[in-house]
Amino acid sequence: MPDRNPGVLQRNLPPPRAVLGKGLATGARPSLVIAARLGPLLTTRLRVVAGDEYRLVEAESWAHLREVVRVWPAQVAVVDPCVDGGDDTITAKAVDTIRSISRTVTVFSYAPLTAAATRAMLSLSAAGIKHFVIGGVDDDPTRFRERLEEFRAPGMEEEVLAPLLTALAAVQTPPAISSAMRALFRTPRRFQTAEDVANWATVSRQHFNRCLAVAGLVPVRIMVVAARVLRAYQYAQVSGLTLADVAARLRYTDSRTLTRHVRELTGTTLASWSSAVTPAECVAQIRARLGIGANKPLVLLGGIEREVKGLGTGA
Repeated sequence: MPDRNPGVLQRNLPPPRAVLGKGLATGARPSLVIAARLGPLLTTRLRVVAGDEYRLVEAESWAHLREVVRVWPAQVAVVDPCVDGGDDTITAKAVDTIRSISRTVTVFSYAPLTAAATRAMLSLSAAGIKHFVIGGVDDDPTRFRERLEEFRAPGMEEEVLAPLLTALAAVQTPPAISSAMRALFRTPRRFQTAEDVANWATVSRQHFNRCLAVAGLVPVRIMVVAARVLRAYQYAQVSGLTLADVAARLRYTDSRTLTRHVRELTGTTLASWSSAVTPAECVAQIRARLGIGANKPLVLLGGIEREVKGLGTGA
């Protein structure tokens, strides 16, 4: 693969799909591979967004981008349709490639606000592309990272969510409650309080807690703490991130609140906890704190998590 900046690119390149095999193991760190076709300035900005947390695979041409998307396990492609110039003939070829890869990955159009880029974005919008970022306008690194992370590969939260959703389904909890739990654990930075989660489900906090209690689960406030602490554990596995960095990723106003939440859930500090327990132990601790039986057997039926009848109910 062409490499104009070996130090940056090789540090972030994942193994090819053939090496990864069919079953990708869930790791401690959030997993996101980003394919990019951008000019030098926007590439530099995207490197800041990706940091050391996510892998950035840079394509040298539109044909190369097709190959990158075909070979590498990318979840997202970030592209500038005008990277080769604003001529309509040139951008038409770019739009054709972008439309093609959008069947495989989620595409973000990332370009400065120009007349040519506006025309290209209109064409992309008509082709079904939904995500647009204007260079120098709405590409703040924190916000951009948050938008990209929504499409990362499943992480440790799925191992907590599966039995949690099973418990809710077993007592026929309203779908809005289960949907809110998915949103909370998959994007915990969006929810800082129990009221945030209840509002997302368009129910009162009291009603939400009653639904959780019927399923034998803890109140929603503890769910919020658990979801945020679980993601903090994953961030803590990223070399170079400080406690303040982790707190900022999760939109804590200060690191003291994060420290208090970690101590409430684990009895220790984030640094001590994240270095002492394995991802499997972390998941087990979170499950136990939420009232989820550690030995509850699960199967997947039609994409819905269900308990295997006759094999126990868990704690």
